[in-house]
Amino acid sequence: MENQKSVKFQSVQIDLTSVYELDKYSYSIDLALKVLDKFLSNKFNLKSIDSFNIQLTVLSDPEIKEINKDHRQKDKTTDVLSFPMHDNIRNNVYDTFSADLLLGDLLISYDTCQRQASEHNISFDDEFIHLMIHGVLHLLGYDHEIDEDEAKLMFELEDELLTSASEIKKAP
Repeated sequence: MENQKSVKFQSVQIDLTSVYELDKYSYSIDLALKVLDKFLSNKFNLKSIDSFNIQLTVLSDPEIKEINKDHRQKDKTTDVLSFPMHDNIRNNVYDTFSADLLLGDLLISYDTCQRQASEHNISFDDEFIHLMIHGVLHLLGYDHEIDEDEAKLMFELEDELLTSASEIKKAP
């Protein structure tokens, strides 16, 4: 049975679908929303956009492996998959007919997230936030698989956003 929930913080809305209990990610999603709202508001001056929408689905390893095989011809599990709705939002290449801009679909493997958190000796929430940020950067048009310069740029932004998340966590 799937659980569904919409969460909005200022200019970012996430529509979450999961076969797992939604309470498992409430904290992660709330923190990621704050970080992404600040980032999108400061980095992107997209005229006539009131909100950015993300369709987030949390899956098991077998489910994400099947999607990875079907869409990327990679017969293996992965932590996050991104399916952008627009070619390159970071360069203002997007189509919209309303004030709400759908960035795309973001799929996260719950199993892989849990395993990677354990491997890196961090909390599930920290790894989940990392995967969300990584996936959203892909939705915006960043791609570390293109070349070294692009990878450097994307990972610098990822580090900046993770630092922002850490600062928000520490704030009273």
